Amino acid sequence: MNILFLTHNYPRHEGDFSGVFLRVLARKLQNEGMNITVLAPHDAGLAEKESIDGIEIHRFRYDIDEKENFAYRGDMHRRLLTPGGIFTFRRFLKAYREAGLKIAQDKKFDLIAAHWAVPSAPVANIISKQTDTPLVISSHGTDIRILRKLWLARRFCARALERTRAWTVVSEYLSGLALECYPNYESKISVCPAPTDESLFYREENIPRENDLIVAVTRFTKQKRVNLLISAAGILKSSGVDFKLEIYGNGPEQDKLRAQIEGLGLADIVSLNAPIPQTQLRKVYNRAKATVLNSTGEGFGLTLVEGALCGSLPIGTRSGGIVDIIDDHKSGLLCDPDSPQSLAIALKLALENNDFTDGLASTATKRAGERFSSKAIGRTYADVYRKAAGA
Repeated sequence: MNILFLTHNYPRHEGDFSGVFLRVLARKLQNEGMNITVLAPHDAGLAEKESIDGIEIHRFRYDIDEKENFAYRGDMHRRLLTPGGIFTFRRFLKAYREAGLKIAQDKKFDLIAAHWAVPSAPVANIISKQTDTPLVISSHGTDIRILRKLWLARRFCARALERTRAWTVVSEYLSGLALECYPNYESKISVCPAPTDESLFYREENIPRENDLIVAVTRFTKQKRVNLLISAAGILKSSGVDFKLEIYGNGPEQDKLRAQIEGLGLADIVSLNAPIPQTQLRKVYNRAKATVLNSTGEGFGLTLVEGALCGSLPIGTRSGGIVDIIDDHKSGLLCDPDSPQSLAIALKLALENNDFTDGLASTATKRAGERFSSKAIGRTYADVYRKAAGA
């Protein structure tokens, strides 16, 4: 099968986190006998066409280098609301559509796979219709939140969702939200979690576990609730618990978070760190007693799976897709959303009850390998694609 991936987010270079799970998925689909071609936006300094992992990647131009900053920053939905944002978006969509049509007309595809309903689904719908190619839409979180909030976004995607033969979402939570937006499409929706690369994330026995180390890999945005994690760290310190907290990421809340750390007197035990390549991240997970993701409304929670594959105990909130990953007190620990006190209790349990939490971590590692490995998820997507294409 020849499949065209349409996405606004795909790794631009080695170590890039942008849409990294799509690269993992594309590689695994190759093992299932599928040839993947990717169309993604151009970004400054990138080639317009290249081959990585045997996957042909096309990048469409929509402006000069200095102004091609509408994608890959994690703020496309916010940029739409800025002066001139809608005009940039229209120019972006026009270039996206024209590039996609050219590729689809030059090469016969068996299926078009649109990743993130917003902005890819309407573009994919036009290409699918004009080339008479079956369509599958995949949602990964942010797009579903946009659809729920904005009536215009739901209308924007309506024809594509009517045409698509399948609509995959990464968690049961997102499945429910998708049905709130489009109640008549239950038969099209299936849960296909984001794949995690087990060849990158695994236990390295030569790296000693640091039983006082907590790690969080996230974005510094309001939705990720990093401020509440720092507040929980303050509670732990005042309770006399010995620990270190390393937080990796970036985002608009960074300055506020640094000020909060300083204000709580945590600078000696809590650090904000820039994102690091995945091979280095594996070593961080291997050192960590626990990996935390305390966001709310999370579409899935990929970093918890990455940590679990490396033997780190996952700790998350009873919210969103995180509950698909953690079975409380069986394969990790769950805390109440928006409660630093509840999070502090879970962290304290992880830090002070080694025998119990080591057992939870071992179960989490086994479960992550069975349910969320790229091999398992690749097969799931391949089955959806074959059925949609009539293969």
